[in-house]
Amino acid sequence: MKLLLIPLLLALVSCTNNAEFKDDDVKAAEALVGVWRGDGTYEDEEDAGWAESWKMVRGADGNYKVDYMIVHNGDKLYEQSSDAGTWAYED
Repeated sequence: MKLLLIPLLLALVSCTNNAEFKDDDVKAAEALVGVWRGDGTYEDEEDAGWAESWKMVRGADGNYKVDYMIVHNGDKLYEQSSDAGTWAYED
């Protein structure tokens, strides 16, 4: 039951942040600066035979770098890639 509440709480926090930053691009951009992590395993991909994770670093100057890692289950294979560029709050 507790696990079901976590996405709901995150969604509520997200809505609050969107409302707070909607009219203030400077605050919104500052909130996006930092290190973000996640995984790309979605419900329809749970049994796809691979798992993906990512890490993004966003700088205050508008630059970002993201690293992806895909691990293939049972094959002892992995793929790693990176991407870099600039970001804006509107993205």
